[in-house]
Amino acid sequence: MEKLISAADFSVEHFDHDSSPSLGALRWAYELFRFEARISLQGTLFAIGEDGMIVATAYGGTDNRLVGLQDAPDADHPERQWTHDGIGAVSRSVVAVDAKGRIYACSMGGTDAGRLQAILHVLRVDQAKTARELWQEALFDPETPRAQPNISAITVSGDIVYYAHNVIGGYRVLARHADTGESLWRHEARGFAGRPCLGPDGVLYVPVEAGGNGAIIGLEADTGKPVAVDDATNHVYYHRLSFDHEGRMFATERRYQEGTAVGGSAVHVFLRDAASGHYKKSHRIELGDTGQHIETTLIAGASATLYGVSGHETIVSGRVAQATSMVWAIDARDAKILWARPVSGRIAGSPTLGADGTLYLSVLANAASVDDRSVATCQAQVHALHARSGAPRWIARLPDVDFDQAARGRYPGLTAPVLDGDGTVLVGISAIKEAKQGDVQRGCYLLALRGDEPLARTAWPIENGNAGHTGTAPRQD
Repeated sequence: MEKLISAADFSVEHFDHDSSPSLGALRWAYELFRFEARISLQGTLFAIGEDGMIVATAYGGTDNRLVGLQDAPDADHPERQWTHDGIGAVSRSVVAVDAKGRIYACSMGGTDAGRLQAILHVLRVDQAKTARELWQEALFDPETPRAQPNISAITVSGDIVYYAHNVIGGYRVLARHADTGESLWRHEARGFAGRPCLGPDGVLYVPVEAGGNGAIIGLEADTGKPVAVDDATNHVYYHRLSFDHEGRMFATERRYQEGTAVGGSAVHVFLRDAASGHYKKSHRIELGDTGQHIETTLIAGASATLYGVSGHETIVSGRVAQATSMVWAIDARDAKILWARPVSGRIAGSPTLGADGTLYLSVLANAASVDDRSVATCQAQVHALHARSGAPRWIARLPDVDFDQAARGRYPGLTAPVLDGDGTVLVGISAIKEAKQGDVQRGCYLLALRGDEPLARTAWPIENGNAGHTGTAPRQD
């Protein structure tokens, strides 16, 4: 079969003349799945274990499998060490790998009644390089059979895995033993739960919406017992949480426009109260009347610096015609904006911070035109910026993706960057190319670009907290 993408589809523009010209160059492209026809939503999910194992899968196809890849410095392709069939992925879900090598993935299956259900799978790779399933949980709710709950984040601490899923009328937060699946505790309430994450105080925090109000709930990691979070704000729907090395908790917000949820334009900062040890709302950081919405997790840098992205889209004839984005740095202590840099196009996911002070972004450039064609495409890019100033270091131009897929929000055909242990920049992409006969070919790939350093050693340098996507901040006692 003819290759869908090749080295000719990649180019790099450098802005730092004193840095290596190899930065941003393609090292390898690994094909996960080739699509014969257009599918409503397709993409790639992956995570990196502490031993360097890359666990990847594609969603939107019929060839459901997880693969384990091992990379080596300067290798021109990764070594596939194992494959596990029967487990694909669910869009808007997650693949995670914890510190002990356990793998977490969510797939979609059927019930005896012919209904779809999401299934959480937990696996471990044995000494024979075989991925074996430890346990699984079907998230189908027999009391609300129309519900198709999904897991958008996994949080792991030691041998306990935490996750939340939503059913009609309520949400559930669960804690299970990661090796056996044994239920340790369960918290249920009315409303809608967002992504849980484990704070530096060892408490599990979850943004929730209920009864026209939003809140952040705290649950003791060992028992599930509620922990107070002092928040006097009403009618704020919190969206994504993250933490910095000094223990601050940051929350983005979500609001509703004509019945549709969109990101807000403010960041809420919580500090731990010295007397009670509980988090209390400290202050709010406003981006101003820019028309930009914050849709993703905030990234914590050094010296109380906070990095985030925001965006705004223009809709023409039901399609996103143009998107304008902004990446910015804020001093979390005094809410001072340190710098802000505009980006033409849509930023996919959150920024990623490298140990050398490089900030990486995945960008979906604006389509050259949006017309009545059945397929509109846009160029995928990776931008590297100086975190201190926002000045560009290099831009890698990647193959095109489906523009309609790009406008779907989370996991839009291009993932946020992830850095491995030697600084290689990894992104997942759902590539598209027009064949000679006029047919359109699609495929999901994992791409490796040359970078400088691994992830920064801050409390939250990447969207899900770490390269394994386990949503845990370093413990502070």
